[in-house]
Amino acid sequence: MRKQIAMLVAMVAVVGVMGIVGAAAPEVSIKQAMAKIAGKKGGALPKVKGALNAASPDWSEIKKSTKIIADNSAAIVDATPEKGEKANYEKLAAALAANGKALNEAAEKEDATAAKAALGKIGTSCKTCHDAHRGK
Repeated sequence: MRKQIAMLVAMVAVVGVMGIVGAAAPEVSIKQAMAKIAGKKGGALPKVKGALNAASPDWSEIKKSTKIIADNSAAIVDATPEKGEKANYEKLAAALAANGKALNEAAEKEDATAAKAALGKIGTSCKTCHDAHRGK
């Protein structure tokens, strides 16, 4: 009887772990991710820009915002754009994700120069992607 109970507990544990590992992360729409990244009402990008230009940057707040940028830019690489060729979108979104990651890494190191460089790369890519793939 003890063997059967132990076996049952082990099977339940394995099924539970498989469910957690196999569960996909919730899909984020491009619109949702962009609102978190650059939204006019609380977007992370404007917060980072302002904080990096402060005389004494608040790295704790910058790190929170750059993590949001990195996570959300990576989440939309495989999304389908409102218009334009998907292959081009994926290329531009991958560049955004790479620059978002670089920005986050610079913030983790509290390297203002590298953070500003990554921020500049993100900014220059916005118009190109929006012109080609944003609805409206």
